[in-house]
Amino acid sequence: MFQSRLTTKEADEIWATVESDLTNGLLSGEAVLPGNLMREAESLAANHTAQIGTRSLDVLHVAGAVLLDLDEFVTFDKRQAELAKQLGLKLAGI
Repeated sequence: MFQSRLTTKEADEIWATVESDLTNGLLSGEAVLPGNLMREAESLAANHTAQIGTRSLDVLHVAGAVLLDLDEFVTFDKRQAELAKQLGLKLAGI
């Protein structure tokens, strides 16, 4: 919403969909251990951030997807999408 890509109504509808997907088992609430997440993020940052320009939270998001062995990744951020793509994640919804 900050970048005027979504209205408040659209954001609320998207969040309602996420909550519904969690309830219906389409999304998982699996946890990643913080230490593992930080180690993966540090590795990704060291190997990719200088070339792509990804920010710390973007790297953490991708690191979590990698550790959860996800097939698809959703983002609206171009640099985060590039990192995910370089790691073999399929970009969904883009």
